[in-house]
Amino acid sequence: MKCLYNLAGIVVLLLLLSSCGSTKNLQYMQGSFDTSKLSAYNFPVPVIQKGDLISITVFSDAPNATAIYNQSVGGIQTGGSAIAAPGYLVNEQ
Repeated sequence: MKCLYNLAGIVVLLLLLSSCGSTKNLQYMQGSFDTSKLSAYNFPVPVIQKGDLISITVFSDAPNATAIYNQSVGGIQTGGSAIAAPGYLVNEQ
């Protein structure tokens, strides 16, 4: 009986010591980053006013990393009913 407990203990110990784990490679700020591409781009000066419907898009080398930020949300109020529209509505404040 004691031999059975010892065997069960060894099996449990081996299972605990041999548990597997995986690592996930992150794309966040790894490798070289070429800023010369950004300096060559002419960014337009935005003119945002109250009531505008704006769209914000985040770009990266890994589109799946920025997909959560590029969802369309918002809406326009017309006579008490809301019409769904892609983007963000700029409020009065």
